Amino acid sequence: VFRSTLRDAKIIAPAIHSTGNKTASKPFSYGKKKILTEEQELGQELDSITHFPERKGYLWLKSDMPYAVKIFTRKLATPETMAQVDAKELRIFARDNSLTNGVRTGEIEKELHNKYEQLKNLKKHTSSSFASNVKTGSQTEGQQSPQLLDQLKKAYVKKNKPRAEK
Repeated sequence: VFRSTLRDAKIIAPAIHSTGNKTASKPFSYGKKKILTEEQELGQELDSITHFPERKGYLWLKSDMPYAVKIFTRKLATPETMAQVDAKELRIFARDNSLTNGVRTGEIEKELHNKYEQLKNLKKHTSSSFASNVKTGSQTEGQQSPQLLDQLKKAYVKKNKPRAEK
């Protein structure tokens, strides 16, 4: 959990280890220190998650560790720095070169258009053949399904008979 809301931080509350010796941030009058209870210490730690700086968070591998560990991630270079180009050049490259397994965006759009046209033609053909079947009174696929269902039931019963009966 990196910097987040208090509600999100409470998800890892069971994994945050309290030491039992943390003192309050503001001492009592006359300079006396107040030791926080475990609940107060947990509340203070959960509240601190909402103010974490970048790259700081808790890592809890629930199945492997009973407690969460505070971590700091390393700072990553920007994509432009890693590619050793400026931001404008990188944007132009990303626009012109698709990152979809070497297939250019134009090719994908052309293929989508072709598939769309095939689908439109299929819809026209299906709806016209259905209409002609209704007019002539010929059977449609849905009307044959009771026979198919009976065949499937028989095959299932035959397959699942106990071995003694076979």
